[in-house]
Amino acid sequence: VVFKLRCSNGVQVKSYSPTLPVGNLVGDGIVNSAELELSSMYPGTSIAVVLEHKIGGVVDTMNGSSSRKGIDMPMVFFQSAVLYTTKTGQRRVRVSTLGLPTTKVPADIFRSADLGAVSTIFTRGAISDVERDGGSLRLARDNVFNKCVSILANYRSHTTARTSPSGQLILPESLQLLPLFCLSLRKSRMLRHSLPKGVTSAKPFPTADERAYHIFYGRMVSPNMSLQCVHPHLFQVSGLRTRDGDWITPPVLQENKFDEANVIAASMRPVCQLPKTMNPSIACL
Repeated sequence: VVFKLRCSNGVQVKSYSPTLPVGNLVGDGIVNSAELELSSMYPGTSIAVVLEHKIGGVVDTMNGSSSRKGIDMPMVFFQSAVLYTTKTGQRRVRVSTLGLPTTKVPADIFRSADLGAVSTIFTRGAISDVERDGGSLRLARDNVFNKCVSILANYRSHTTARTSPSGQLILPESLQLLPLFCLSLRKSRMLRHSLPKGVTSAKPFPTADERAYHIFYGRMVSPNMSLQCVHPHLFQVSGLRTRDGDWITPPVLQENKFDEANVIAASMRPVCQLPKTMNPSIACL
């Protein structure tokens, strides 16, 4: 399987994320973007690419076109191509093209930010900081913190949030969960520090095998699962919503009194947490 991403003028591929991708890079990436060779690919495969501005800026190649009515800013285009072989031995090429309008207003960038994509880049970037020469868990945790602070500081400096009180934390609407994600990532089994040999602690610390497994999973995490990789979903059992799915509630005894129970559904380690005072018949759920 061969993957390649092409960009229009003004934008270029900086690197794949993590820096050492699960595959082989072909080409130097100076003239054209490097190709990524993979042993296999399935519908859930996620490839993260870091882009950067190119010298010369974005060129308005569609200036004067009638198809761009109401659009004043130039467009940037991305085209991905995947060359693969089917189970029957047929060689196929799947091409996807995406066109995005540019903007000079920083608020538009934050408004259109995707938390799943941002969290995926954060996770894979942290793993790159661990795996590279001279990297460490402390460096990865510090970079996660610094990136989060940089994003929030730029949002406050370049948008209408700069008129808010200085002591008030202002978050972009699309990135409301970014601080929570960064804190969870720093405390996850991927980046949590290990205890010295012979030292015991009541807090959970990952073993070498657990860290290796979570790092391996994080290197290939998709935008849909990046947040669940470090922070679980919470469902309230005593007050279920219809959008959470179809639930069957057993009959409750009149004399039964119990506290609210939460089901923690983690993507990698499902856990069910019930209060100690709950009736055994309810605990059978």
